[in-house]
Amino acid sequence: MSIGTFTRSCNKNVAGNLAVLLTEAANIDSVTVSGGEVTAISMVGSATFKQVQANIDGVIRTEEGAGLRNNISYTHQVEMFFSHPSAELNALRDSLTAASSCGIVALVVDGNGKTWLSGYNETDGTDKALYVQQDNLNSGQESNEEDVQEVDIILESDSGYQDLPFDDALNTSISDALAAGGGSPIEWSSATYGPELHTSANAASDPNGNEADATTGWTSTGLAGTGANIFQSQSAVKNVGSYALQLDADDTPTSGAMGVLAIAGVTTGYTYRITFDWRHKGSGGDWALYINGAAQPVTITNTETSFNSVVYEIASPSTTLNIQIRENNVGNDGGVFIDNVSVKEKL
Repeated sequence: MSIGTFTRSCNKNVAGNLAVLLTEAANIDSVTVSGGEVTAISMVGSATFKQVQANIDGVIRTEEGAGLRNNISYTHQVEMFFSHPSAELNALRDSLTAASSCGIVALVVDGNGKTWLSGYNETDGTDKALYVQQDNLNSGQESNEEDVQEVDIILESDSGYQDLPFDDALNTSISDALAAGGGSPIEWSSATYGPELHTSANAASDPNGNEADATTGWTSTGLAGTGANIFQSQSAVKNVGSYALQLDADDTPTSGAMGVLAIAGVTTGYTYRITFDWRHKGSGGDWALYINGAAQPVTITNTETSFNSVVYEIASPSTTLNIQIRENNVGNDGGVFIDNVSVKEKL
């Protein structure tokens, strides 16, 4: 194999890194690489990368090669500097240490707006993920010291492969999401989805364009007919359209109280995307998403009284996908409002 040519573009070469986003290695379902660039990332369930607010120009990504001839390995490092130690920063440091046992994957956006994937390669996958190599605090001795009250964290891994850049489409998505702020979603892939499967006309069927003041297509357990518990369509609290579903077990706390949307005729093992908006009623315990009786890592607490959106993908465990919005607390109480429900097959 001969050494190929390398043509440099006329883009500026800007030092420094603009942002770093981290996730646990176990949150990565798959990474698609084409032509040496990352073209898609699939996450497990509703897992995401989280942006870490390091100092301005306080992120450094390095690859240090070692070895001879064709036996080269690389030490990958993502170094982050943080000023002003705090309880929040202590919590971040603890979480990174805990995540190191299974590994961490990082996205580093450089000064040219190019995003790099560190802690993953095509051969090892996430087996060579990053871990905490250094976690230092320097309180300083004199106020004029440059790094006084600074925390310096280094994530590190070793592999025989270089970090991977993202393609233009994903770079743009990441840049747009970071610019928008507020946890804006990043479109990781160009995955396509089949037709809407939540076709019954009810208070939460907004994506199918047939919203109605009804609970058609849904059933309940421990809600309707149990004391003054509630399972109904209502218009007072909604996020999209004119109605939303209300599930409330506060009057008569009931173990396993839930609303269920059964999607029949799906294919076992095929992946389906479930999206919905929900908010807690504000009293009682947590509620959660269950699929065919199994709890999923999607929960809501009584402090979450504004609607937030859930995007969750799962391989169907059977030919019927039972989507259950269920109480998930020892008091068996609380309640939620559900709106804007969509179910589609991932193609």
